[in-house]
Amino acid sequence: MLVLAALTWGGARADDGAELLDMEALYDHRFRFDAVGHPVVTVGLMDGRGEVRLRSGSAFRVRFRDKEGQKTLQLPAGARVGFVVGKSTPARVRRWVVVETLERDDRTTREEARARWEKGGWGETRVFDVGGIYGVEGTVVDNRASLVCILPPPSSSVEHLSKQIYEQTGARGRVHEELLEVPHGTITIRDEGGATLAQARDVAEVTAPGGSVVVEQVEHSAGYKNHGFEDRTYVDRVLVALDSKGKLAVINALDVDRQLAGIVPSEIFPNAHPEALKAQAVTARGEVFAKIGLRHLTDPFLLCDEQHCQVYSGIAAERAGPTAAVEATRGEMAFLGPRLVDSVYSSMCGGRSEDNDVVWEVPPSAALRGRVDYEGGAALQAAAVPALEHDGHVFPAPRMEVDLSKPVAHPGLLAATDLADEAALRRFLDNPPPSWCAQATLGKKDKFRWKRRLTRDEVNKATRELAVGNVVALQVEGRGHSGRVRTLKVVGTTGTAFVHRELPVRRLFGNLPSGLFVIDEERGEGGEVLAWTFSGAGFGHGVGMCQTGAVGMAEAGHDYRAILRHYYNGAEVRRVY
Repeated sequence: MLVLAALTWGGARADDGAELLDMEALYDHRFRFDAVGHPVVTVGLMDGRGEVRLRSGSAFRVRFRDKEGQKTLQLPAGARVGFVVGKSTPARVRRWVVVETLERDDRTTREEARARWEKGGWGETRVFDVGGIYGVEGTVVDNRASLVCILPPPSSSVEHLSKQIYEQTGARGRVHEELLEVPHGTITIRDEGGATLAQARDVAEVTAPGGSVVVEQVEHSAGYKNHGFEDRTYVDRVLVALDSKGKLAVINALDVDRQLAGIVPSEIFPNAHPEALKAQAVTARGEVFAKIGLRHLTDPFLLCDEQHCQVYSGIAAERAGPTAAVEATRGEMAFLGPRLVDSVYSSMCGGRSEDNDVVWEVPPSAALRGRVDYEGGAALQAAAVPALEHDGHVFPAPRMEVDLSKPVAHPGLLAATDLADEAALRRFLDNPPPSWCAQATLGKKDKFRWKRRLTRDEVNKATRELAVGNVVALQVEGRGHSGRVRTLKVVGTTGTAFVHRELPVRRLFGNLPSGLFVIDEERGEGGEVLAWTFSGAGFGHGVGMCQTGAVGMAEAGHDYRAILRHYYNGAEVRRVY
């Protein structure tokens, strides 16, 4: 079990003499706090590099360890320094298939689950504890989870075992990487002319007291149209360390709220209504706390700077409005009862959000029940969406904000209570309800309803790695209450493959806007399929807060607390630090 503890670690003060971290500290995935109790996070900016370059407009220093002990290089303003990976030993990592996730730390349940899977004869079965429990100024934050995992035999792989388990049990496995040994090696520090200044062991730290550090050619938006490289500026500490493959990773260690000042304008319109910005600040802060110890477990950082965690591009992204929202909500996060809400969010839900366990292979969360994104008269319990029973508890169904005692002008609104049925989904898509995300003045209006046509050749190219031959049919096998795809069946001339969960399906076809869609075939005179058209709604995974909907609610007069109650099933905001 990971138990998160406080450790003095410089936040905004880069010259406070705090310890230089070693590899064990970087890879232990614990939350840390600075000398005055503010939480500090490590954010991965890039990894897998053979060489990286940094510079600063002010005087800066490089701290590191070599075989003789700790050393410091003092460098003048304007200097550039390079870091080149030398001889290194990669981390030792073992890969497991996760077959079940248990949210509660129940030893009996854990052992029963492990024994049940072990009886299946799949192979060595073990339970890994991830996340942690920690206290901040009297509030206990607990994001622990237990992963029931199976180790593939030497003759197999996690991918092959995962496929076998799904075909025989229906369980959709994912990968858990167990870190057996951290990497070690040398990093050569060079000046701008290429001359060697020093040989660091494992990690080097760059700080510019009173200034900032520029990391050159940071890769961003991998897998998206705006993918590229750019110089980015960061405050506090920039670390260059060995990643799990023995290459270089660049990491920013900084106060969480300073990170949020860069996240909020990158994740939502910086000119959005102030209450929407506050809602985004609270959700982004909750996301940081909820993910610590659950992601990047074989990386030398807690979170990445991409959409996988949250987009963070340094201080250049900071804007006055979002920064004011972060400061106004400092230390605030959303809780449902005693538990911190995993306050995930997406750009636009399209009028209907989704349950978290439909989109990800995780236990269902009471705070993350999908809902119709609309406010009418009296709240009702939608008969189509029953109460959630999980782990011995009964959670109420989300309130559907529709007054059925009054005439409903939008047939899509009635259909929206449950879109698992394709006929209801088509009515919803053809008759968009007056959702909050449709009413907002900001947002990608072309994503509220969208179409994507792919020819037969384009689909065959996209599915080539599935090894099914030429595709003859695409079939959605099960949907969530919002209509989002659970599994897509791809039928080809030489085989059949299943693609699980909405994100892999979206990526398979060139990043579809969302997993909320129907598919129509276009056939030729001979009956052969010429193309498939995806007709859908929304932009993103659709779980938790709809960012565009939050703007619509704020513009309609709702404050950030009401916005969060709506999207997180009655959650309340509490100040933690």
